[in-house]
Amino acid sequence: NNNNNNNNNNTPIIANLNSVGCTCKKSKCLKLYCQCFASELYCATNCRCLSCHNTHQHGQERRDAINGILARNPTAFDTKFKRITSTAAYVAVGGTVGAGGKGHPQNQQPKVAHKLGCKCRKSACLKKYCECYHADVKCSANCRCVGCLNIP
Repeated sequence: NNNNNNNNNNTPIIANLNSVGCTCKKSKCLKLYCQCFASELYCATNCRCLSCHNTHQHGQERRDAINGILARNPTAFDTKFKRITSTAAYVAVGGTVGAGGKGHPQNQQPKVAHKLGCKCRKSACLKKYCECYHADVKCSANCRCVGCLNIP
């Protein structure tokens, strides 16, 4: 799995989502619901997929699938999370900035927020069904969840 070594300044916001591996059965791992493919990674030995085409051996078919998806949705492979860098954005997600530098954004959580927010209804944002909880991110003002308990 040599494609994990993207040593550019675009460090991933969320930790390695591919540690468990995918379990795709009919998609040949060429759809966005394959966690390896969606993360722009090749399937590895930890995957339990069937008829996998997300490999170096099927490079052209994989590139065609990526190009087809990007033609329909240019932001399909973009991350759903963003780093919070400004004080205003930090306060918007529930942070506080106090006197004397206490509560400064660099010293407090959250430092990452969901771009669009989750839409949980029954899970109280405490199960891996919630995209924020699954990524170990607190829910923010962008979220439209009901009965949220995953708050900063």
